[in-house]
Amino acid sequence: MSAIVIDCETSGVFDFKRSADAEGQPRLAQFAMILIDEEGIIEGEHSFFIIPDGWAMQPEATEKNGLTDDFLRTHGVPVRDALEAYSQAILSGRHVIAFNAQFDCKQMRAELRRADMPDLFEETHNVCVMRKANGVILKDGGKKGWPSLERCRQVLGLSNDGAHGAIKDARDALDVWLYLKSQGVDLTPEVHHHAHVEEIRANG
Repeated sequence: MSAIVIDCETSGVFDFKRSADAEGQPRLAQFAMILIDEEGIIEGEHSFFIIPDGWAMQPEATEKNGLTDDFLRTHGVPVRDALEAYSQAILSGRHVIAFNAQFDCKQMRAELRRADMPDLFEETHNVCVMRKANGVILKDGGKKGWPSLERCRQVLGLSNDGAHGAIKDARDALDVWLYLKSQGVDLTPEVHHHAHVEEIRANG
């Protein structure tokens, strides 16, 4: 099954207890998408910086990902450019691979809704390599649980250069997927309906 490996950098910190597109939730500032075939061979890469439109980067986000309003206004594109590329990939039958897919898929649902586009929840089968790495890539101290991407880089011998940039993090998520695949981990994509239930509850 062909897939896209994605990563989102945002304007702030997500509140997972609230719906994706609730007022005050962070906005998409950078989106990276790597197209791969069923073996993980890269077919193409796309990276979009997003022009701020009614929102601004928060200091804690800029400190993490280095993105500023001025940079995004200079190098960015309208968010719809990224959403159309993402939607086209999903509707063509590709599933999503991401490190913490719950976050990335929720962020994309939010932006799709804000743009009055279908949020593609039912169509977006995904694999979270962070969760799948539990017990395969151990956390610091040899403990089981969800390892950080930084820990995965350490174990797999990947560079930290460019960390918290969407294209770098997406490429590293792909390397984690390839490693898990080599270890025989079940990487079957699925729709996580519990995430939808949580959003319904958050909306009252």
